[in-house]
Amino acid sequence: MDISETSLQYFASTIVTLVLQKSFSDYRSKASEPFEQFMQTLPSKSSKPPVTFSSKDEFVEHTEPCLVREAFRSVRNAALRHIPERAIWYEFQVASFTNQEFVACSGRGMRRIRLNLTGRAAQHDDAQWNVVLVLVTTGPVRNAKIQLGFVHKEVRQRTEGNRGQKCLDLWLPDGSPRSPSPGDTGRIAQLTPFMSVYRQCWALSMFLPQPSQSYLYRHHYASWDMDTREAPLMEAFLSLPASSYRSSKHQFGDRHDKMLVNVNETQKRIVKDFAYSVIAEDRKIILGLQGPPGTGKSATIATLVKLLVKAKPGIKILIAAPSNAAVDSVGCRIAALQDALDVRREQKRIETFRAWEKREADRIARHLRKKAEASVFRKLFDFFFGDETAVAEPMPVFVDVSPTYDLVRLGFGEKISIDMKKYSVEERMPNFLKWCGYPAVLNENVRGNIFLSTLNSCASYRVTKIHQLIKFDVVIVDEAGQALQLDTLIPVTILRVKKLILIGDQNQLSATVLDGENDRVDYARSWLERIGMHFENDISRMLPMLDVQYRMHPLICAFPSAEFYRGALKTGPKVIENSKKWKLLPLKFFNLVESREAQDGTSKFNDNEVKFIGQFLAECMTHEGSQQNYAVITGYEAQRSRLVDYLRACHLGNVRVSTVDGFQGQENKVIIISCVRAGRGGIGFLKDRKRLNVALTRAQHSVFIVGHRSTLQAHSIWKNFFNQPNLGKNVVAVPSSYKMSRLVKDHVLKPAQ
Repeated sequence: MDISETSLQYFASTIVTLVLQKSFSDYRSKASEPFEQFMQTLPSKSSKPPVTFSSKDEFVEHTEPCLVREAFRSVRNAALRHIPERAIWYEFQVASFTNQEFVACSGRGMRRIRLNLTGRAAQHDDAQWNVVLVLVTTGPVRNAKIQLGFVHKEVRQRTEGNRGQKCLDLWLPDGSPRSPSPGDTGRIAQLTPFMSVYRQCWALSMFLPQPSQSYLYRHHYASWDMDTREAPLMEAFLSLPASSYRSSKHQFGDRHDKMLVNVNETQKRIVKDFAYSVIAEDRKIILGLQGPPGTGKSATIATLVKLLVKAKPGIKILIAAPSNAAVDSVGCRIAALQDALDVRREQKRIETFRAWEKREADRIARHLRKKAEASVFRKLFDFFFGDETAVAEPMPVFVDVSPTYDLVRLGFGEKISIDMKKYSVEERMPNFLKWCGYPAVLNENVRGNIFLSTLNSCASYRVTKIHQLIKFDVVIVDEAGQALQLDTLIPVTILRVKKLILIGDQNQLSATVLDGENDRVDYARSWLERIGMHFENDISRMLPMLDVQYRMHPLICAFPSAEFYRGALKTGPKVIENSKKWKLLPLKFFNLVESREAQDGTSKFNDNEVKFIGQFLAECMTHEGSQQNYAVITGYEAQRSRLVDYLRACHLGNVRVSTVDGFQGQENKVIIISCVRAGRGGIGFLKDRKRLNVALTRAQHSVFIVGHRSTLQAHSIWKNFFNQPNLGKNVVAVPSSYKMSRLVKDHVLKPAQ
C-alpha cells in the first residue's frame, strides 16, 4: 500500500486538529517547517504527569500530545496491517465538492466531498460509516494510488419504498492532482473506526476555553444542544479534594439487611455507605472502591444497584465499563436479580391464589354440610330470603410492590453478547431511535431505570439523548483501573453527572497504549490509580477495599496479598473446602536451570519452556482434569505462538494459551506461567508489578511457574517472591535430563491420604 509515514503523521494530526482546533493553533503556526518535524514539535514531558493538576491548562498540556501520538499510532497500525486486496471495496460517485479548506499542522488542508455509494453491495450492507478512516482510490485496487480519507458521517437520502441512497461526507487531504468533479467515480474501503479517539478529543475539548470553536465539533454536535459549561465534577477530577471522595456513614439501620444476601460483612458495609451517600446527600461526590482478584466486584455492583433501586424508587443508574465484555458481565449479574425477582413474584402470586382457593373450598364445604343438616323450616327460610352463607369471597388481585430492575443495554447489536441481546435498546425501546443518517427521536417515553454502556459510548447520540430526557442520578464505572482518564471523563464532561462511583483495581493492568512515549509518561494511568496514589496515607478510608477473595487457594493468595494489597486480602472459607478434592498441589516453581531465551523480531521465546510445558500438561492430565481445566499464560506473543503450535501437535489444542494481558479478568482451575526470560538481558515485562499480579492471581486450585530463577531473582519483586515464607520446598530445580512422570509424582501430586 502506497501510504507514506509522512502521510500517516499528517493525517492523524489533522483529524485531531480539526476536533481540537483552538488548542492546536500553536502547532499550526509551524506550517513553514517540514512536516516530518511535526511529532518533534509536540511537547514531551521528561517526567510523568502529577497526581493532581493545578488547572485545566496543566491537564491539557500533559494529555494533548499523548492523544495525538495515540491517534497517529492507531492510524499507522491499521494502515500497516491492512491488505487492500482483502478489503471490502464499495463503488462511489462524487455528488458534490466543497471548496472549504482547513489549514492543518503542515500547512495543508482538508476538503469535504459528498459521495453517493453505488452498486448492489452498498444498498444491502449495514456497515457503519460514521467517523471512520478509509482508503480511497480512483483506479484498480491492485496497482492504484491509494490515499487515506476520513468519513465524518453517513447520511441516508431516503426515498419512498426503500432504505434510500447511502451518502458519505468524505474528507481528503488537499493537494490531489485535480479537484474532484460531480460524476467522478472510484472505490472506497473502511480502514479502521476512529470514533473512540474522536470522542476522547471531545472530552478533552471540554477543558479548553471555547470547545465549540472546532468546525467538526459544531458540525457534528450543534444539533445535540449540549451544555458546554464547566462540568460539576471537573474540579474534583483535577485537584482530588478529600471532601469529594469521602463516603458518608450510612444510617439505614437493619431494615435493608434482608436484601443484602450472599455478601460478606465488608461488602455489606461498603454497599450501605455508598448507597446512602448517593441517595441521602445532595452534594457532588466521587466514590472509589478497590476490588482485588476474586473478591466479587460484579456481585458488589449488583447488590449496590439492588439497594439503590429499593431505597429510592425511580432512580436512574448508568453502569459503564471500558469494554463491551465488562459491561455485559455486570449486566448479566443484574439481569439475574430481575430473573430471581420474577420467580419470587410468580411464587407469591401462586401462593396467594392457592390460599384463596383453599378458603373458597372450605366455605363451600361448610355451606353444603349445613344445607344437609338444616331443618325444613330453615330450608324454607333460605328459599324465601336467600342464603347469606353462599356469598363468595372475590378473587384476590395480586399487587406487587417489589423493586423492578428494568435493564436497557445501550450499544449496537453486533457488540452485545448473546445473553444481553434481549435487553438491547432495539428490543426494549424499539421505537425510540431510528437510524436516518443520525438517529431521530420519536415520541416515546424512555423505558428503563438501569442502563449499560461502554465508557466511550457515553458520548454517543443515544446515551446523551437519553440522559437529556431522564437525567442519570449516578454513574457506576466497573473496571475503572483499566480505563484511560479521557474515557472516564466522558460521563463527567459530556453527561455532566454529579455522582460517580469508580470500581476496579489499580494494582492490575491499566489500559493498553500504542505509543512507546505515551507508555513512558504513564498516559495509561487511570483516575482510580490517581486516587490511590493521592490518598496513600488514608487509603483504607478514601479507597476502601473488598478484602475477602473467593478464587485462589490460600497458598496462591499469600504473595499477592503481602506484595500488592498490604497483607489485607483474606481467603473465603469455601475456597479451601473446594480445593480438598483437587489432586494437584497449589503452587510450584520449576527452575529450568539450563534454559535460554531467544529473539523473534521484537518479541522473545524459550523453546526449553515450550517443550517442558507440553510434556508437563500431558502428564498432569493423566491424573487430574481435562484440557479445559488448564491454561497457559506468558508475557510474550512469540512464546504464545510457539506454545499454540506445540500443544496442537501434542493433541492438546483445547488448552487455552494466552498472553497475560489477554487473560486479565479470567480464571481457570490450573494456570501455568511461562516466564521465557533466561539470560543477561534483563527480565522485560516480568518486572511489571501489575502484570505479575495478574499472572499470579488467575488460578483457582493450582499455579505452576516455569522459569529461570537466577535471572528472575535479580529483580526486587521476584526476589521478594522467592524470599516469601514456606516457598523453599515449592521451588523445584529441573536438570537437563528429567523424567516427567517422576517429576509430577514427586512434586505435583498431593500425597495419598
